[in-house]
Amino acid sequence: MITDFYDKAHCLVLDKRYQEFTETSLKELKSVSIEPELFVAGDGSHDLIYDHIDTKDLPEVIDGTTGYPTWLRRPNPYNAWLCHKKMFESFLEGEGKNLLLLEDDVRVEDDFLEVFGKAEEFFHNNDWDMIYLGCYVNDRNPVEATSNEYVYRVRGSGGFHGVIINKRVLSLLNRFNPIGPFDWITGQFIHKQEWANCFAINPCIISQKSGYSYVEDGVLDKPSRYIA
Repeated sequence: MITDFYDKAHCLVLDKRYQEFTETSLKELKSVSIEPELFVAGDGSHDLIYDHIDTKDLPEVIDGTTGYPTWLRRPNPYNAWLCHKKMFESFLEGEGKNLLLLEDDVRVEDDFLEVFGKAEEFFHNNDWDMIYLGCYVNDRNPVEATSNEYVYRVRGSGGFHGVIINKRVLSLLNRFNPIGPFDWITGQFIHKQEWANCFAINPCIISQKSGYSYVEDGVLDKPSRYIA
C-alpha cells in the first residue's frame, strides 16, 4: 500500500482553492487511503485557519538564483517556497522518516492502485530518496529505465504536486537559501548527485489539473502523464 512508504502527508492548499480541493481532490486522495494534513496559505480573507499569510515580498537576488522569470517578478513563487519550507520544518521536528508532499491542484488517476501495485515491489527492494507519484521531465533531463517497467530514475525532473521525500533529502533542502522553487532546486542540486536515488512512477498516478497557475501567472495545460 502507498501508506507503507510515508509517515505523514502534507498538502499545500491555497485559500482560494480550499472549497474546490475539499470537494474534489481531497475525496480522490482519501479513496486511495491518503489523508493529508492541510497547510493553508493565502491572503487571510477567508474564514480558515492559516499556516501562512501570503506576503508581497520578492526573494532577494543572491548567488545561484534561478533565471526563471516569475521567480523575481511575482511574489507567488516565493510564497510557495516559504510554505514548502514550513512544511519541511514541521516534518523534520518529528520522528518520521518519509514525507508525502502534495499540492491542492492534484488529480488522482483512476488506475492509481493498479499502477502503484505494479511498482511498489521495486521500492520495497531498493534504496530510494524520492518517489515521484507525478512529475515533469524534458529532453535536457532524460529519465533512466530500471528493472521495473513502471519505475524510472530521474535526473532533473520538476513538480512537487505528489512526491514522497525521505528525511535525508528534506534536511538538505531545508538548508537552501531562496534561489528558486524547491522542485527546481531539487532537480538541479539533488537529483544529479551520484548518491541520490530519485525515482518516478510511470505513468504518473497523481497528476496536476490543467488551469490557472498562481505560481506561473497563467493558464497551464498539463502534459501527458507518461514521462517515458
